[in-house]
Amino acid sequence: MLKIKDAINTIVSNNAFLEDALLHSYLNISSFSEFIKPQIELLTKKEVTTSSIKMALSRISIQNRKKKQYRLQADTFFLRKNITVLTINKNPVGHLFVHKIYESVEKFPDEYIAVIEWKNEIDIVFSSGLSDIINTIIPDDKIKIQIADAALIGTSLSKEAIYNPWLFYTVSKKLFFFGINILQVISTYREIGIIVNSQDTKRAFEIITN
Repeated sequence: MLKIKDAINTIVSNNAFLEDALLHSYLNISSFSEFIKPQIELLTKKEVTTSSIKMALSRISIQNRKKKQYRLQADTFFLRKNITVLTINKNPVGHLFVHKIYESVEKFPDEYIAVIEWKNEIDIVFSSGLSDIINTIIPDDKIKIQIADAALIGTSLSKEAIYNPWLFYTVSKKLFFFGINILQVISTYREIGIIVNSQDTKRAFEIITN
């Protein structure tokens, strides 16, 4: 049988938004206590009062403020302007386009390109120096959408970062707060690239790197 505090931690600890809300005190404790009361009773297997939940939440909130807030632990950051995001269908023809593109861009090692495949679509993210090559290979009628004049903010993370549930929440929360639209996210084990509109480049870079 769990104590009230342990039951609350079970609910909150797996939700980065709730942890952040308690940390910065922008959660209405009274309303939230009423909301989670049925869950607390289920976990503790007994009837509890809203005031007891509220008291426990207040204590947890104070404890959380003493914790160090998570920051993006990156080894390096880089910025690429004049980026284009192009989407085509994922099929044999689309794969043929990608193969031809890779063959052609080997001569331009200083240019940037990334190919992201999902179930039905392929996204090709590339710098402006490759525009003529790629637009020559892929006919207009095969392009589902093309967003030009974007920017890519990339970072190389510490090995531990991938195990932190706050990682993507921390980055997206900061950008959303300033009304910055994320066009695309590219990620591997230790690298993340966030694509934004060109007019948001300066502000987005400052937000992510600070």
